[in-house]
Amino acid sequence: MKRSLTGLLIVGTTIMLAAGTVAAQKKPKKPNGSESTPTGGDSGKGEMELASDPRLQEIQRQFVMDAAKLAKDYEKKHDIESARSCYEHILRVVPHHPAAEKALERIRGEELTAEKKKLTVKATEGWQDAGVSVKPDRPLTIRASGTWTFKIEQVLGADGMEIPKDLKDFNLGCLVGRIMAPGDTEESKPFMIGKEIEITPERAGKLFLRMYDNDPSDNKGLLSVEIEGTFDKVK
Repeated sequence: MKRSLTGLLIVGTTIMLAAGTVAAQKKPKKPNGSESTPTGGDSGKGEMELASDPRLQEIQRQFVMDAAKLAKDYEKKHDIESARSCYEHILRVVPHHPAAEKALERIRGEELTAEKKKLTVKATEGWQDAGVSVKPDRPLTIRASGTWTFKIEQVLGADGMEIPKDLKDFNLGCLVGRIMAPGDTEESKPFMIGKEIEITPERAGKLFLRMYDNDPSDNKGLLSVEIEGTFDKVK
């Protein structure tokens, strides 16, 4: 089956190169003079584009049929990664293909509910391991509920207090996270979570959470956090 996917990808690449050549040689013009190669589809959702050469159109259609069948086979075997690759290559050969776009939306929806993890994050501690290892390009949602107390005490003069440089990026006392990849020698840049956020990490790594404060020891309380999406649970 892997060999079949490789063959389809090679065919797909050949089609894209051929389509580019044909399009460069001849593109039908719209009444206003602009160029396009639409072949139908709902204009509100984007048009499905095929090559202008009928022979190349037939090659595209055959590739789409074979790639879609292969994607279904992968899905039956729960090989979502390979299925996604098939649908993505269909869209490279035939941009805005409705069935492929719909399939990728469905896969993303399934990925957003694939796993679930609940934990608490203490206001009095620094970075806390969420027990989650995220995957690159796989979505997850982080939701937080409850309240905690952010405390800061400082003896001040008439000029007041300047906000510390390392606390100017986000709201004071908000929930923040960071992803540490294996082999990182420096702390990764944190990102604000707040009550809820949906993210798609660019790289793999462990998720850490904390209150946004440079000295959490004098704070109080905790938040209940739920993480849902595609990730690995780790201790």
